[in-house]
Amino acid sequence: MDQKQFVKQISDLFESACTELFQSLDCNVEKLDASSVNFDTGDVPRATIDAGADDFEMELSLHLPFSGLAMTYPLQENITTIDESELEDWIAELSNRLLGDVKVKLRAHQCDLSVGLPSYCFGDDEPISTEGKECHVSVFNIDNEFFQATMALELLSDPIAFSEQAVAANDPVEQGVLEFF
Repeated sequence: MDQKQFVKQISDLFESACTELFQSLDCNVEKLDASSVNFDTGDVPRATIDAGADDFEMELSLHLPFSGLAMTYPLQENITTIDESELEDWIAELSNRLLGDVKVKLRAHQCDLSVGLPSYCFGDDEPISTEGKECHVSVFNIDNEFFQATMALELLSDPIAFSEQAVAANDPVEQGVLEFF
């Protein structure tokens, strides 16, 4: 697949993974036109995680305000006592889940991804590197809280080994299920 087609398809998969992640947390999710929303990331927690395949490398960044993190935090009964460090861990976990969802979607297209570990920073302290990369920025509204997800792709070859049509996995282990011996 040529690079332009790949960028379009992986961008669609990325947006789908973002939506599905927050829907799985019982949130109402609406994708917004990023150019029409003024989302200031300067004072917003951010988690970043990287991954790579033979033909490309990617870096995903997730900006979500503390109020949105608290809203999606799994232990809702203690919502008034959540420590800020727990929310920092939570945004790192969300970025890890997001990349895991992207990885599963890419696997269906015969594309294997090696995944790194998430890192946390506040605002734009350590911006992701976009020089020479294809960037895709998406802004979403989850229950009246905005969040921004960014994907930066460094394309290493042309064409890129990527099956245009998703292939259903028959083996439950291939679908991400843990197999115990």
